[in-house]
Amino acid sequence: MKVSAAFLVFSFVVLLAQPSDGFFGLIGHMLLDQQQLDQQLEEELEKRSLKHRAAQHRFN
Repeated sequence: MKVSAAFLVFSFVVLLAQPSDGFFGLIGHMLLDQQQLDQQLEEELEKRSLKHRAAQHRFN
């Protein structure tokens, strides 16, 4: 009885899952998010660098 109940629950979980809900979908989302964060950080550092150079030119 327990085995058949577990089988039914597992079957519903598998049937209701979306394709991106799997383990590989999770890893793919994490990699894309990390790439976007790296790009945003790089842009922010570039902006700060430009502001720093402009400030140094004013004092020299």
